[in-house]
Amino acid sequence: GNIEKQFGYREKAFQAYKKAFSLDPRDGMAYYAMGLLFEEQEHWNHAEFYYREALSRKPNIEFLPNRIMTTLEKQKKNMEWKKMYEHFALQRTPRERFQFFIGENQRYLAQNRLKEALEALFEAMRLQPKNAIIYNDIGGIFLKQNNKTKAISYFKRAIELDPGFILGYLNLASAYIESNQPKFSKENLEKALKLDPKNKHAYFLLGMAELKLMEKVLAEKNFKRALELDPSFALAREKLRQLSAK
Repeated sequence: GNIEKQFGYREKAFQAYKKAFSLDPRDGMAYYAMGLLFEEQEHWNHAEFYYREALSRKPNIEFLPNRIMTTLEKQKKNMEWKKMYEHFALQRTPRERFQFFIGENQRYLAQNRLKEALEALFEAMRLQPKNAIIYNDIGGIFLKQNNKTKAISYFKRAIELDPGFILGYLNLASAYIESNQPKFSKENLEKALKLDPKNKHAYFLLGMAELKLMEKVLAEKNFKRALELDPSFALAREKLRQLSAK
């Protein structure tokens, strides 16, 4: 069924999934796959039906409740959406609630609903207040909203919680570059490179910070280093082209 779907043969995929759960009605994955098939076609009522069938069989599928909630939103089933939200947000174990809010964040991000995505992350943060990834993700949304001060604050907190968190250093450096504070950006990138000396993104961002500091020779060197680590790194290649054209 999955192979047929990949090739665009939806009817054949449909028949294959039907055969799968006729052979084993207890298998939630076949119902989930059928739900995905209908979601791709925006047949929200059918997708909801198969997702609920999957959920009733308790498969180990992350964010399945969030997919059901998407179908409810699309059908404007507001009361059912609220009921399901309350069930998963309030009545499950802390771990299940955490996973639910992470799923909500991803669902809202896919729709570019940054305010709701941020609210979901704050709920997740209340459940795991020392999770560096959550602080990093909150910082990322603030950066998308052009709130650089808050973004920097949350990226810093992520690094405090996990001093080995490379992505936190890279994101903090990016925020400092966007805030026109390249000196602080360089400081954090140097820390990142001590942790991961072959990180192409760190070299690229270092080059960007050095461009702002008018250190063009150093910038060129670091763009070249990023490209050596990954010859397909298009952004680094473009920056080098721009420098050579000046």
